[in-house]
Amino acid sequence: MTGREGKTAYLKGWDERHAYSVCLTEAYRAGMVRMAFRTVDPEDLDYYEKRLQDFGVKYEVIPKTTAAAVRCVLCAVWAHR
Repeated sequence: MTGREGKTAYLKGWDERHAYSVCLTEAYRAGMVRMAFRTVDPEDLDYYEKRLQDFGVKYEVIPKTTAAAVRCVLCAVWAHR
């Protein structure tokens, strides 16, 4: 665990260079709210965006000005919260 804020714990693998890759938040039921792709090349985001479209997954693009990473991030959003 690399940090904790309220009901959320931030975790990462031992060899990761980023602050965290998984956020676990206490809730009254199990589920996934969000999944994001961190990529090296902008073309990788294009690939994942196409795949999300092909499967009909609702998603949003987080601009690099608001994302923690330097690059843009695709974020798939699930209805279960």
